Amino acid sequence: MDRDKLYNIIGALIASTGIYFIAKHIPILNSVMLGLIIGIILGNIIKIPSSLNGNLKYTGSKLLEVSIVLLAFGISGSSLAAMGVPFLIKIIIGVILVLVTAILLHKLLKCKGSTGLLTGFGTAICGSSAIAAASPVISEDKEDAGIAIAVVNLLGALGTFILPAILAYIDIDDSQKGFLIGGTLHAVGNVAGAGYAMNDYIGETAIAVKMVRVASLSPMVIIYSYFVNRDKGKGTSFKLPLYLWLFIAITILTLFIEFPNNLVYYLKIAGKIFLTAAMLAIGLRLSLKRLFQSGKSAFIYGVILFAIQMIIYTVLMLI
Repeated sequence: MDRDKLYNIIGALIASTGIYFIAKHIPILNSVMLGLIIGIILGNIIKIPSSLNGNLKYTGSKLLEVSIVLLAFGISGSSLAAMGVPFLIKIIIGVILVLVTAILLHKLLKCKGSTGLLTGFGTAICGSSAIAAASPVISEDKEDAGIAIAVVNLLGALGTFILPAILAYIDIDDSQKGFLIGGTLHAVGNVAGAGYAMNDYIGETAIAVKMVRVASLSPMVIIYSYFVNRDKGKGTSFKLPLYLWLFIAITILTLFIEFPNNLVYYLKIAGKIFLTAAMLAIGLRLSLKRLFQSGKSAFIYGVILFAIQMIIYTVLMLI
């Protein structure tokens, strides 16, 4: 790594640390989304020298990889085992059905690039982190990840307010409401906000469901990328980058070893700061013109998929 790239990474991390703490005082935005927005604004106001473009691409890519490895420590298998096999199977079926729908919908709507596919993966699993994990093995264009993250964050934020308002008038029990919230909303923060806004039991159930979706990230990114890349004619290999193997290894390790809570807490914060830095770097290279062109179709795709996801989990809830 040359000196310029190192300086870029250090600068992005310093900036993202500030963004992380600023975002704590902005309820409607998380640091990842805020970092992306700031990057897009600066990147479209200030003309980025072509000589810096390559370094920003490298910075965004490497910070993204480190963030995924760090975020793996936040996945705990201990709380999942107590739910019971039938409960777990329903959620996994839901995730698989949403992923299959995402691929079919991408073909049906004739989406360009990989934005739709990444939006679909983020919708099915856990929002920004899922997109960050899948983007290096699905898309060669980091701007696709930025657009997809913008879409799932927007839909997740809207869902946090709209879904509880709708469920309040539907005659189902609290466990079913928690199942729907945890099975459909995008990020963990969306699920927690919507669930606990109704009551503690719904919040706890929703988080439990969501954690199963989060825990499925490792195997699903392999399966999803396999079918996506096979359809693209890139071959049928399960070859994955080193950082993703590390993510899988850590996820498995957390099933057998309980890391100290303080350590996990700070590693998760570090992961979010690295992810924020990656989004800041990606945002600096993201053209607003392209965002409006690609983002519009990705938003329509995301809305349709979100509606189908609601139907899938409603059926699973009633079974």
